[in-house]
Amino acid sequence: MASEFDALTVFIADEKTQEEVGEMREVSKVGEMRQQEVSIVNVDILSRLVAVHESMKSNVAQRHASHVRTMAMFDALKTDMNALRVETVAYFDVTTARLDRVVARLKGLTRKLDAVEAKRGVDNAREFNYSVAAGSTTMQFRSIVKYVCGHPSEAGLPNAVDKVVFQENYDIGDQPPYHLMPLNNGEINKWSKMMKLPELRRRLRSIYWFYNDERLILAFNANRAACMKAILNVKAYLLNP
Repeated sequence: MASEFDALTVFIADEKTQEEVGEMREVSKVGEMRQQEVSIVNVDILSRLVAVHESMKSNVAQRHASHVRTMAMFDALKTDMNALRVETVAYFDVTTARLDRVVARLKGLTRKLDAVEAKRGVDNAREFNYSVAAGSTTMQFRSIVKYVCGHPSEAGLPNAVDKVVFQENYDIGDQPPYHLMPLNNGEINKWSKMMKLPELRRRLRSIYWFYNDERLILAFNANRAACMKAILNVKAYLLNP
């Protein structure tokens, strides 16, 4: 660019024109310097942008790696928790089964103990009743508690018996319903002589239903003779083991 201006100088003789040419040269130099400065600034900005971009790429990579590690830790924790849950459920299943067996055995032992205690009470009552039956028609018998589990299914629920209120079920050791059993020898005799057959049959079958003892069994359509025999069985049940 300087050589072009030198060629022009040859043809220009005017001093003023030469000054203008010199000024143009100065302006041109300033422009070149400005271009160099802009170029330097552009290079600096570009390098900084590249550095920022690389930094961002590095941060993204680090965040991704951190996310991958976090997810791996989470998956491992979830696996451990699932294993612990399975182990816990299995443990409680085994423990529950053991507890159920223990409870069943305890219930069985309780029923046996109840039966033993009931039988002991029955034996004492029968011993007393035997002495009563030997010498009195008015002295009351001691009550015989239930000591055989359950009720006979073939007997069904007891029919209505005068002045007797039944529950749906009785356990070992329970007392018979009030007014179901004869109070003394005199009442046994009254049953035999004065009670009508349908009422007597209902009462005797209800006694069988309560105690669930084969010694007291009576057919649904029992006749008078069978009921008389059943009365003797009830008396024997009160007096004898």
